[in-house]
This record gives sequence, C-alpha cells and structure tokens, in this order.
Amino acid sequence: MATISAMARQTATMYSIASKGLSYGESTKNSSLTALWGGSDTSRTNSSYNTNSAYSTLTNRSELAGLLKEYDSTKAQFNKQFSSNMNDLGTAAAKLKTTNFNVAGSTDEETEKNTAAVADTVSKFVGKFNTAMSFLNGVKDTSTRISNLTNSFSDAKYFSRNLEKVGVSVKSDGTLKLNEDQLKAALKESPSSVESILGKDGLAGRMDNKVKSAKMQQDKLFPSAAQMMGTSETNVTYSIRATTAQFGYNMVGNLLNMYF
Repeated sequence: MATISAMARQTATMYSIASKGLSYGESTKNSSLTALWGGSDTSRTNSSYNTNSAYSTLTNRSELAGLLKEYDSTKAQFNKQFSSNMNDLGTAAAKLKTTNFNVAGSTDEETEKNTAAVADTVSKFVGKFNTAMSFLNGVKDTSTRISNLTNSFSDAKYFSRNLEKVGVSVKSDGTLKLNEDQLKAALKESPSSVESILGKDGLAGRMDNKVKSAKMQQDKLFPSAAQMMGTSETNVTYSIRATTAQFGYNMVGNLLNMYF
C-alpha cells in the first residue's frame, strides 16, 4: 500500500508536469493551472507558488476535475506532436542512411544531377531534424526525462568540426544549418568522407538510433494523470491533503527532485 508521502509526491509531480506542459500549448493564462499557482504566469521558471491559492484549488473538486481534463489534453497534444516529429525525422534519417554518396557520373551533367540529388536529401534531413529539435527545445523542461532526451538529440555539437567539413554547422540551440555549395564541393572532392560523416556510420545513423530509442520511451516521457495520482478516490483525497501540507513546508521542490 502506498505511503502518504509517496502519494503526495505523485500528486505534486502531476501538478508540476501539467503546468509546465501547458506552457507550450495554445493557452496558459486564465486556466485552472493559473488559479492553482495563484498567478498570471505558468512559466517553467516560476518557482514561487501561492499556497493560499493552491489550497483553495486543491480542495475544490470541480477545479481539480478541470485540471485533470487539461492535463489529459496536454498529454495528448504532446504525444501527437512528438510522434509526428519522430516519424518525420526517422524517415529522413533512414533515407540519408541509404543514400549513394558517390556522385561521379559518366558526364559532367550526370555528376551535377547526382550531386544535386544528394544535397536535396541532406537538406530535407536537416529540415526535419531542425523541426524536431525546435519541438524538443520547447518542451524540454516538462520533465527530466524529456530534458535528457533533448540533450541526447543535441549532441551534434560534439561532431561540429567534422560536420563543418561538409557544410553543416551546429547552432547554439542544437539545430543545424546547411551550406549547400560547400556540401556539393565536398561531395565531388571526397564522397566517401561525406558518407562517413553524414551517412549510416555518421549523423544519419546516430539520428536513426536516437529516434528508435525515443519512440520506445515515449510512454514514460509524459506520464498520464492516472499514473501520477492513481485511480482510487481515496488515494486522490489523501494525496491532496498530504500535498497541501507539503506546500506549507515548502517541500514540493524536494519531492519533485526525489521523484525524478
């Protein structure tokens, strides 16, 4: 049987994730979460909570029901966007992995055509990667697990010197910028080097593995409200009381740290 402190930790974590999750949604102001924390801003960086407002919300069943509804909506939105981004990036990475980087043709015209085709594949990969990276950057503070995943996807900076040799630079936010002219020149000069940097043993291969890993842990990135609070009304009741007490002793932050 779960202890009171464990149930308090679950409830506090659910509230934290819900408030942070809504920060990337369509609306964060004038919501039940705003009322919960007693302010007009549900910013991820806001660590000061109004305990009076929190208490009144926690003891109001209709307000709690609204919070849970918003939480489920936010989780569904996250999962939809996450799946879309990972699927698109996975498809682009798989195509880049199987690309023939040997652009040399029997004529100059054929070489140019092959070079342009490879450059287009790399460009599309960079576009899908940047879209996924921007999404992850926007939600990385939702939970420690998402933050760790975001850091994993942004490890291209550790290979920046090699990437720059083929016209790919890494920006401060982890996204990529492609110089097609430099890429085309590198393809003509040493296609095998470009393949080792961008192909199946390089950037594309690493991203393909990261996408597969991300999909496997998707259900753990943004837990459901039921997972956070349990399904028993008794659990919810005791969790609310225990969490309210924790607010009074400024222990919510410690509980969140213990959970993650």
